[in-house]
Amino acid sequence: FLPDEWDNLFVKYLYPSFTPTVVLFLGGTVAYGVFKYLKAGQSK
Repeated sequence: FLPDEWDNLFVKYLYPSFTPTVVLFLGGTVAYGVFKYLKAGQSK
């Protein structure tokens, strides 16, 4: 879908720093959602 040169640059420079950020963001979002859900369940 991209030229090989672009793909190699993306994998070499962007991918290693991008992946931990995405994992942290998803983990934080899930944890926040679970926390809010549990807190809402306690208040009833």
